Amino acid sequence: MRLVLCRHGETDYNVQRRLQGVMNTLINKRGISQAGLISQKLKDEKFDFIFSSPLKRCVQTAKIIAKPHGGKIIYRDGLAEVNLGKYTGMDRHEIEVNFPGDWSRRVDSKYSFLHEAGESYREVDEKRVKPLLSEFREKYSSRSILVITHAGICRLLLGSMLGLHPQEKMEIEFPNDCIYYIDYLPHKTFVKYYLAESKKDGTGYLHRLDDGKKMEFMKFKEQA
Repeated sequence: MRLVLCRHGETDYNVQRRLQGVMNTLINKRGISQAGLISQKLKDEKFDFIFSSPLKRCVQTAKIIAKPHGGKIIYRDGLAEVNLGKYTGMDRHEIEVNFPGDWSRRVDSKYSFLHEAGESYREVDEKRVKPLLSEFREKYSSRSILVITHAGICRLLLGSMLGLHPQEKMEIEFPNDCIYYIDYLPHKTFVKYYLAESKKDGTGYLHRLDDGKKMEFMKFKEQA
């Protein structure tokens, strides 16, 4: 299976470093440009299916990226961003003022931290991302699929495919202009990434040993 994974284009809330979660924010001018650059990079790829989060910033991005392919975009609720509950719309300073101690607790245990009136990344990983990934593997094992979603979901999807420790998943970089190409093979997962604005790329891979007891992961590195 080849899975090409993209994040939505930049929003004003990204610039302001505010937590969006399930807010229906729109991509800004730069975000539109980023989606266009990604679309240009992927125009010669052949996709059997295109999936997207139903939130507006992903819908906008997906329509731009998918335009050269002319295929139907399938919107899946499971690809929506993590619900950040009472912190939605806030930046770090506002959270620290209104909910003392919560920001540092979130940073220290981001995967398991429960956003009050929302979700934790652990919950979303177990209830949404892992079942969706299992579906992709079962139904599309010999297909090529494109997925446009959010940073949190991107990290969980890619991290699960690489067999990373939960907290390691949270450390994967996922800027708005990135493309991850993931080739999932019987004993290895090959990964390439591309940054559309800076035109940088790199590679990494995971070697899954047959005994299932050890995983060897070469972290991503930029190509010269």
